[in-house]
Amino acid sequence: MTQHLLLMLIAAPLIVWARPTPYLVWCLPMPLRKGLGYLWNRGGLSTVVHLFGAPAVGWVGFCGTVILWHIPALYRWAMGDEMRHVLMHLSFLGPALLCSGRRCSRPLAGET
Repeated sequence: MTQHLLLMLIAAPLIVWARPTPYLVWCLPMPLRKGLGYLWNRGGLSTVVHLFGAPAVGWVGFCGTVILWHIPALYRWAMGDEMRHVLMHLSFLGPALLCSGRRCSRPLAGET
C-alpha cells in the first residue's frame, strides 16, 4: 500500500515536474517520431490529452482507480500474477500523472 501511495503522491508529481516527454520522444526512431507528431498535431491527440488532463477528469480517474483496486476480487486477481500487479501499478500512475499534470507543471523558459 505504501508503494502505491508513493507512486501516486510522490512519483507522479516529480515525473510531471521533470518534463521527460521531449526526451522520450527524441529517443524514438524518426518514422515513429513523425507519426507521433502527425497524431499530435493533426490526429487530435493533443486535444484528447488536454481534455483528459482537466483537473476534474484527473481527480475522478485518480479516485476511481483507488476505489477500483479496493474491490477484494480485483485486488486478489492482481496479486495472482506479476504482470497483473505491474498493471495495477501503471493504473495508479496513469491517473496520478493526469491529476498532477496541471497542478505541478511549470512553464518552459520563455513561456508566460
